[in-house]
Amino acid sequence: MKKLLLAFVGLLGASNAVFASEMYECQYNIGDIYNGTVRKRPRITFQKVEIGSDSFKAHGQYDKWFSSPKLPQPENSERSIDDGISVYTMSENRDVFTVLDKDKQQLHKWDYCKKEVPKPFGKWSISQRINPLDDQLVFTANLTSENKRNVGMTVSCTTARKAISVA
Repeated sequence: MKKLLLAFVGLLGASNAVFASEMYECQYNIGDIYNGTVRKRPRITFQKVEIGSDSFKAHGQYDKWFSSPKLPQPENSERSIDDGISVYTMSENRDVFTVLDKDKQQLHKWDYCKKEVPKPFGKWSISQRINPLDDQLVFTANLTSENKRNVGMTVSCTTARKAISVA
């Protein structure tokens, strides 16, 4: 029963993990291209960029995102590819990303990127005790957030009933 409880607790904790990509928080800006020069818009926001092994997915404004095709090996400290509609560029040290939209004549730029460190959602505390009234072994797991508040997830098991209750 204890193994079942630990497996259940392990599955709940694994839901916050990032597996296939790295997340970066970047400064984002759009520039309009006029006569071969880029005029940046005054508004700067912070957006996320997900980086895989050989491609990236960059989030823009208004829930728009750009997904690059597979990027070739680096040339001159950057990786870039032209798919006919857009040009995607990623710097070698992964701190600058650009997407040039040829149709709209816009340059999307993510720079000053810093890798995000995933924050744990909370902490599990597991306890076991023997209930003196019916001599049953009771396991209890409680999830608390970082500010020590109970987030409402309590799992308890008893050995005699073989039941799991989630409250």
